[in-house]
Amino acid sequence: METKLILELVIALVGVVPTVVSLIFYVVKMIKDKNWTAIMKLARDAMTTVEEYSATHPEMTGADKQDMAITIVKQACAADNISLDEEALKNLIEYIKELIKWSKTVNTK
Repeated sequence: METKLILELVIALVGVVPTVVSLIFYVVKMIKDKNWTAIMKLARDAMTTVEEYSATHPEMTGADKQDMAITIVKQACAADNISLDEEALKNLIEYIKELIKWSKTVNTK
C-alpha cells in the first residue's frame, strides 16, 4: 500500500513540476516585459530631453543625440533599479533608432 501511495505521489509531482516551471518562466517574462515598458517610456522621455538640448546645441550630430539618449536611459534605469542587460540594451538602441526614423518621417526632415 505504501509503495502505491509513494508511486502516486511521484506521478503527481511529475505532473506538477512542469506547471511550476512554466509559471516561473511566465512570471520572469512578465517582470521583463514590465521593465521593457518602463525602458521604452524612459527612452521617449530621453529623446525629448535630447531634442530640447540639441535645439541650443546645433553642433550635435545624430550619433551624439543617440549616445546622449542611451546614457540618460542607462542612468534612469540604474536609479530606478531596472535591469538593463545586453539584450535590453540592444533592443533599446533599436527602439531609439526607430523613434528617430519615425520622428524624421513625421517632421519630414
